[in-house]
Amino acid sequence: MHPKRRTPHLAILTILVVALALALSGTLTYLAGTTSLLLLLVFFTLNLSLIAIKRRDGEPVRTFCAPRVVPVVGALTCLGLMPFVPRGSLLTAGIILLLGSGIVALRTRRGTA
Repeated sequence: MHPKRRTPHLAILTILVVALALALSGTLTYLAGTTSLLLLLVFFTLNLSLIAIKRRDGEPVRTFCAPRVVPVVGALTCLGLMPFVPRGSLLTAGIILLLGSGIVALRTRRGTA
């Protein structure tokens, strides 16, 4: 976090570098495929998180609550759409995820996360 503005300035700069590299590295189809796959992974993770939250014990909060089947169908739909992404996009998304995981691991080890 930026000490003065309390914004994740390093994360913003990292996303900027990755986005520029993707935008300059190939065609619009390649960029769209990589972006689609990364968004499917985000929504897949979000649906798995919702399933985990719904399995927790505790008093239900009085707000809108989707049926348990909704996040299951959402996660399965994301998995079902992932094979239709171009192969080059799969490799690029994998590299981005590995780099991101490495950064998180390094920051966690140093105790700054």
